[in-house]
Amino acid sequence: MTRTLWSLSTFLAVACGNPGTPPKLAPSPPVPESAPPRAGPAIPTGQLTLSGTVTTRGSGGLGGVFVDAWVQTTGTSYSYSYAHGATLSDATGDFLLGSLPESSTLQFVASGDGYFQQCASPPVTLVADAQLNAELVPRAKLSASPDSVPPPAPGFRLITGTVSNVVAMGTAPAVGAIVDYESVMDFPAALVVTDDNGRYLLCGVPDDGAVSICAGSSAGSGCRTIPPGQSTDIDFAFGGD
Repeated sequence: MTRTLWSLSTFLAVACGNPGTPPKLAPSPPVPESAPPRAGPAIPTGQLTLSGTVTTRGSGGLGGVFVDAWVQTTGTSYSYSYAHGATLSDATGDFLLGSLPESSTLQFVASGDGYFQQCASPPVTLVADAQLNAELVPRAKLSASPDSVPPPAPGFRLITGTVSNVVAMGTAPAVGAIVDYESVMDFPAALVVTDDNGRYLLCGVPDDGAVSICAGSSAGSGCRTIPPGQSTDIDFAFGGD
């Protein structure tokens, strides 16, 4: 299987393979180059579209937001932005991703400076034009309390835990650490930062298989594979020997 992916360094400052890199506290939307040269099979296209609206909690549509999707087809997977260039939501938050192949499965994601997609969007398999909306949360409204988000839909779960740094006297909460659910390696489908107690909450995470949760603070970074059914105590500690 061929895997095509633009660099996520501007979207996620702490990559799991780069321990010790301090995170950006409010990731800026990435601007990948449009259709860079590549080897291997041609990226498939089609006539279908995915459209919808990006909103922000407590407000309406959010314009100027970077929108992307991981597109899985038979034999090939790629990021939409890599194949078609950067796409932003319009002034009212509406977006459209076009030229998508039939029967492809999409994992949609949106990102804006100071905003976080706390709940992953459900995967969409295209048999016709489809619609999907996404909500971004401003950092000031991020919460690690399960009461702050809707109950998970059947087949999905919340993921909660803490991030801490090892210090001389033990451990200390890692405030503002980045935590994400990666539906595909290095492609965050949900992303947050920790609160003043080092706590975090991710939602919209599938419950029917093992998932990858990654975190990074100024003291290090790493990923954990979480088995089906586990939702709590997904903790990380960085630093020390």
